Amino acid sequence: MRNCIILVHGFGGTPYEMKKLGEYLKKYGFSPEYPLLLGHRDKPESLKDVKLEDWKNQLIEFYNEMEKKYEKVFLCGLSMGALLSGIIASIKIPEKLILLAPAVYIKKASFSLAPFGLMVRNKLVRICDKSLNPESYHFAPAFSVYQLLRARNEFVKKIGLVKSPTLIIHGLKDEMVKPLSSIFVFKRLKTKKKISFIDDATHVLTLDNKKEDVFKTILDWVK
Repeated sequence: MRNCIILVHGFGGTPYEMKKLGEYLKKYGFSPEYPLLLGHRDKPESLKDVKLEDWKNQLIEFYNEMEKKYEKVFLCGLSMGALLSGIIASIKIPEKLILLAPAVYIKKASFSLAPFGLMVRNKLVRICDKSLNPESYHFAPAFSVYQLLRARNEFVKKIGLVKSPTLIIHGLKDEMVKPLSSIFVFKRLKTKKKISFIDDATHVLTLDNKKEDVFKTILDWVK
C-alpha cells in the first residue's frame, strides 16, 4: 500500500477512537497510521507539562516520516486532532484533509477555565462526563486545557492557509463541540471543500452509532 492516512485522536483520547476508521480504510488500499499524542494513554497528570508546540513538533516529525515511507499522505483528525491536523496542513500539503468535529466552539463549561490555565496550572478539571473511548481521560490539568485553547486560536488563524482539498464532518447531536464550529471552518477555507452533517451523531464520530455513514463519506472523499 503506497498511500497512508494519518489519523489523529482528540484531546484526552487515544488512537483507539480512530482504529475502526483505519481498519475500514485499510480495506480500500490505505495504510492507517496512528500517532499517540504526547501525554495521552497514561494518566491525566502526564499532560501537565505538554505544550501545543510539543504536539505540533511531534506531528510534523511523524508526517515527515510518513512522507519518506509512502507515495501519498492523507491527514484526518478528530476534535483537537482536527485542530492540530489543520495546523499541520497549513505547513505541509497532505493529499487531502479530513476534519471531524473541529473543536472551535466548545460547549463544556469547564473549558471556560482555559484562559486561567497558567494560574491554576495543575488543577484537574473535568473535560468529559463519558466517552465512547474507554481509554479517554475524564479530567485534565487546567494547563492542558489552556494548550487546547492555544491550538484553537492558532487553527483559526491558519486554516485559511490550507491548500489541500478539505472535508469537514460534524454530528448534529455533538455534546462537546457546537456544529457551528464546522460552518465557521468551512467559511474560512479557501481551497476545494465539502461539509457534511450527520443526523443523530455525537462527538466521537468514529465510534458512534452513525460511524458507517461517517466512514463512507470519508471514503468517497479520499478515493
